[in-house]
Amino acid sequence: MLFPRLMALAEVGWGTNRAENYQEFENRVVAHFRYLDKKGINFAKSIFNPSGRVLRTRNGISYEFYMSKDVHNIRFTTDGSEPTIDSEAYQSSINVDRSMTIRAAYFENGEQKSALTSQRFNVSQSTGKSIELLHQPSPNYAFGGALTLVDGIEGDPKVLGKTWLGFSGTDVIASIDLGQKTDFSKVYFNSLNHKGSWIHLAGGAKIMVSNDGVNFNTIDEISQQKIEDLNGRVVINFVPAQTTRFLKIEIYNAGIIPEGYPGAGHEAWLFVDEIGVK
Repeated sequence: MLFPRLMALAEVGWGTNRAENYQEFENRVVAHFRYLDKKGINFAKSIFNPSGRVLRTRNGISYEFYMSKDVHNIRFTTDGSEPTIDSEAYQSSINVDRSMTIRAAYFENGEQKSALTSQRFNVSQSTGKSIELLHQPSPNYAFGGALTLVDGIEGDPKVLGKTWLGFSGTDVIASIDLGQKTDFSKVYFNSLNHKGSWIHLAGGAKIMVSNDGVNFNTIDEISQQKIEDLNGRVVINFVPAQTTRFLKIEIYNAGIIPEGYPGAGHEAWLFVDEIGVK
């Protein structure tokens, strides 16, 4: 939208766009919103939108809101309902101890100022647990680091941003410490298929378990064909259930991109998200 971007452009022209004075600029922009409203000019109100991030806690994860405005004016719900001025006021990071949908909005003087934000969490036995990667993701696609793989947020196939980790030409080898011996009957992970951006589905995967974190036994291997059949939304069920403290999962890069696809002859990208254990 042209507004309030034109205001920011004007600040550049006037030479008043110093970073240390950003809050003064923001206050001027917000003060002009009422004039835009009076003239019926549509404008972006994203300046009021809360942002969120996942934090690791002693027992799992929490979700923290942040913004340039006063976060205590945020109202939120955890049951998926739409927040109102009467909903719970945000005070500190929200404990995510079960699967939930957090919805939030910013209010001033009893009026909702922001768009509604929503974040779905699918909590599993691996959520928030200690995780180590043998190979690190590309710096351009490393938002949140290894925690992104166990933060309870599943990657959106339509968005290549912060919900995925991207690896160029390397495999994902992740070791998760569940904290104690844990029974489980399902392991799942997501691999992105976006060949137009050189991102190919995983070329296979292997699931291993260990009770000492040193000696691992393979309990399943997943072929490239199966991953393709599932379009990257991989779920492995175990009957009978397994018990382990340490879980290692190797997710293999597809290798060199074949002829007929964008990037042919170059190493494929591997985008992975959310390694879950239930």
